[in-house]
Amino acid sequence: MKKTITTIKKPRRGEIWKVNFNPTKGKEIMKTRPAIVIANDDVRDLLMTIVVPLTEWKDEYEEQPWMVPFVPNEKNKLTKLSAANPMHVRGVSFERFDERMGFVTDKQLYEVLDALAICVNYISPSLRTN
Repeated sequence: MKKTITTIKKPRRGEIWKVNFNPTKGKEIMKTRPAIVIANDDVRDLLMTIVVPLTEWKDEYEEQPWMVPFVPNEKNKLTKLSAANPMHVRGVSFERFDERMGFVTDKQLYEVLDALAICVNYISPSLRTN
């Protein structure tokens, strides 16, 4: 059965959902995996949102400042030590969302957004020195 607008879930900012990233190309993150919704809830009428995928933690991520660690807990419902990888930030259709798992704290959400700023070399104009 094809999903209709009335059956499509509307993920909210800060929630972790299982998202189906297939099909993919090249080095894009693939398969169904947890992802954190980072988009502003006010733009959800587009039937799309922006997510940062989670991947299994590897020790080498300690040296990569854009990888944000997540320890499984009752709030996020993750099953293993994970990392948010903003290098794979992606706009996705609500139709790719399978199920809501949990959520991150505001502090964790801002850590992910700060890591995204590292990936795109963004510094707020109010913080620039020149």
